[in-house]
Amino acid sequence: MPFSASVAARGSAGSLSAGVFWHRFAEPTPNDEAQQIVQIVQQARAQKPDASIAVLLTSRTHAAPIVEALWAAELAVDGVELVRLDEVSAVQDLLALARALLHAEDRIAWWALLRGPCCGLTLDELEHLAALAVDDSLVVAMRRHAAQADVRADTRQRLARVIAAMEAGEPHRAVRSFAQRVEAAWQMLGGPASCRSDGDRSNARRFLVALDSLPPNPLQLTSETIAGLVEGLYAASTPGPLAVQVMTVHKAKGLEFDCVILPSLHRGLQSDRESLLRWAEWPRPDADPALLIAPVGDDWSSQHAPLAEWLRALRRRRSECERARLAYVAATRARQQLHLLAADPPTRVNGSAPQPRAGSLLATLWPAVQPQWWQLPMATRGIAAPAIDPLPAGTEGQRWWRLPADWTLTLPSAVVAAPVQRVSRVLARERPDYQWVRPVGRYIGTVVHSELQRIAESRCLPNAAEASSRRARIVMQLRAAGVADTDLGWAAERVELALGRTAQDPRARWLLLEPHRDAASELALTGIVDGRLTQIVVDRTFVDAGGTRWLVDFKTSSHEGTGLEDFLANEAERYRPQLQRYARVSSGLGPEPVRAALYFPLLSRWVEVL
Repeated sequence: MPFSASVAARGSAGSLSAGVFWHRFAEPTPNDEAQQIVQIVQQARAQKPDASIAVLLTSRTHAAPIVEALWAAELAVDGVELVRLDEVSAVQDLLALARALLHAEDRIAWWALLRGPCCGLTLDELEHLAALAVDDSLVVAMRRHAAQADVRADTRQRLARVIAAMEAGEPHRAVRSFAQRVEAAWQMLGGPASCRSDGDRSNARRFLVALDSLPPNPLQLTSETIAGLVEGLYAASTPGPLAVQVMTVHKAKGLEFDCVILPSLHRGLQSDRESLLRWAEWPRPDADPALLIAPVGDDWSSQHAPLAEWLRALRRRRSECERARLAYVAATRARQQLHLLAADPPTRVNGSAPQPRAGSLLATLWPAVQPQWWQLPMATRGIAAPAIDPLPAGTEGQRWWRLPADWTLTLPSAVVAAPVQRVSRVLARERPDYQWVRPVGRYIGTVVHSELQRIAESRCLPNAAEASSRRARIVMQLRAAGVADTDLGWAAERVELALGRTAQDPRARWLLLEPHRDAASELALTGIVDGRLTQIVVDRTFVDAGGTRWLVDFKTSSHEGTGLEDFLANEAERYRPQLQRYARVSSGLGPEPVRAALYFPLLSRWVEVL
């Protein structure tokens, strides 16, 4: 193949400064890299406001500090099911608070709460407190510690705020749910004020909503059930045309971005575990592939098991080739800018030249970058978010985020007078008859609604690869709703049947996946109907290409045997008053004509009512 010189086809006007940029660190923390990524994004936005930017990760575990730093900088982030909810710092604080309220002797939860941003004790203060709490309860030790003469005034204020917040809910234990007690304590502690971004507050709200789904019986509340709430839940993203895309390298295949950022190149990739058998398929030109297989034993040497050692070397070489392919895919996603973040290779004990960690992408790129690596300028050390309270003497080097010691919950200065508004009551003729629905049927409907909302927000239909995680999430939601263990199996199957039939229905794909205007799921609205305040929740609404605003109510009813059309007609009449009320409230959203319909996921049927 003859050589052909490469010529740049894109112009430079209104574009980013093109090039490959290395960001070298000495010993970076995840926060250092995250702050450096924020700076890169802000610089790219300054050069080209509409630039498409992506942060490509070699592992999902690297995402949490990066996403939180972008949120703190008020940058929109699009990363569907990337950061687990329990990896968000605000949710971790709430988990500690909930566990501490649940059990006064859960020391780990209390230490996390006292060290967290709402209280913010120093490590020395925690150590002194732990010594006092050897023979007493922690609350008693906190009171004793606050009463000591040598304790700083700001520490007394912090401990007093924690004790007051944790004890304020005790008189209301009988009338408040556990979720209400947790939220009230969080408000008194300053939880919302300690959040660094709206994204943190939004995810904290998601946790409180999940906590509210727990059974009211206090005997069923354990630390395990609270922790299980966030299993399968992910931090909310803020998709949009200018959102920073955060995804794994594998998901970025086939995509392109103006600016691509590759962090943590010095970290090793997940390696394959050693199996009981080493095997490989060996292609043959005129026959089926040959299967080479060899057992592995702990006491075998290369002399005793030459085939096993050869297969291990082959597997290692294939992993190296896969890492090279991964590096190629990641680097070629960039149109104009490629930023690579990595730490210096560690110094070897034997004095030989430093080498990157085996199995890292930096090790793959090392032969090309090594000659100029040590001449690269050191990256500006990531600047942590500024503390909102001066640190005590001797702790200036710590990066800390905590509330001021004298922070208090601000209450309204006066009661605001408002005109009395009558609240609507649904008339008997407007109320559908639900007596035929078993309680477990209502729970199934609730979970189906939740999963349909998840599909609409992620714009991704259920697939076989996610079947196990989806099943676990469905079972968890059903159990949290109160479905008995004897009914869990068939209830989960009904939910999965509804989702499977939805995925096969073209009407459902139009309903949930098409990029309609003003699309929303579980939209809560309040309006005035016949002079009365009316509140509704619309399962799905959008404005279609023809300019019609649709209101769609999901119904998990099923029907066996003949007479399906009569059943659907009866359902339409049953819910017509409800949808008429929805239409009157929704008419205030815009000038578009309003139509309403029912959708039955289990039947794959669409019924227009208005």
